[in-house]
Amino acid sequence: MRFLSWGCPDMTAFDFRPTLNAPDDDPCLWLEDVEGERALDWTANQSARTLEHFGGTQFERDRAALTAIFDRPDKIPLIARRGQHLYNFWQDARNPRGLWRAGPPLPPT
Repeated sequence: MRFLSWGCPDMTAFDFRPTLNAPDDDPCLWLEDVEGERALDWTANQSARTLEHFGGTQFERDRAALTAIFDRPDKIPLIARRGQHLYNFWQDARNPRGLWRAGPPLPPT
């Protein structure tokens, strides 16, 4: 182990982040391809297993109630300020994956 001049270990020797020369060897990296056939098949299989275990009429009633709540057009958006901009992550029936909405820059304070 290498140490820096002030006695602390040199942590760059333990930097295991992937690089172009040494790519990540994560065995589940294929799941990052969210529209890939293998990832979609795996996801569908896991969803089927989950619904087999937890599904039923109560699940369907809960799903319908929650969908109606979360897809209401009059829901209050959660707004975040980043610097001079306002942002909002919005999900609804038309945008099930969600989308980021940005407002115009705020005047300087």
